[in-house]
This record gives sequence, C-alpha cells and structure tokens, in this order.
Amino acid sequence: GMGLVIVSPEQITIEKSLRLGFLDTNNEADYKALLIGIAMVQNMGRKVVEVFSDSRLIVGQVKGELKARDLRMQRCLN
Repeated sequence: GMGLVIVSPEQITIEKSLRLGFLDTNNEADYKALLIGIAMVQNMGRKVVEVFSDSRLIVGQVKGELKARDLRMQRCLN
C-alpha cells in the first residue's frame, strides 16, 4: 500500500491509503499516487496543485529535467 496526503489552502488535511497492483514498480506506484492525487484535487474543483515527493527521479521527470527511459514510465509521464 501507499499513502497520499492532500492539504488544502485552508489547512484541511485529507489522508488516503492506496492499494496498487503488486506488480507495480516503486516508480510506477509513485506516478499512480501522483495522478490519483491530482485527480482528487481536480474533483474538489481546484485548478492549482503543489506537489511534494521524496522521489528525486519522479520530480525531475515531471519537471522535464530528467527523461524517462523505460517505456512504461514514459506512458505514466504522458
């Protein structure tokens, strides 16, 4: 499992536990958590999100500073 924490500008905290596929790599799990978090924020009517991650690889790829070489990671990034 994996955890996701969303904090609103009003400091309201939503914690969600995610159960992902057991065949996912750590990077795929990070991407899925990111996408689920963004979808949750959009469903709450928000247009802007500030993302924090302890994965330098994922942050670098999302910001465009690093390229995803693996095809599965490229699909997640797209």
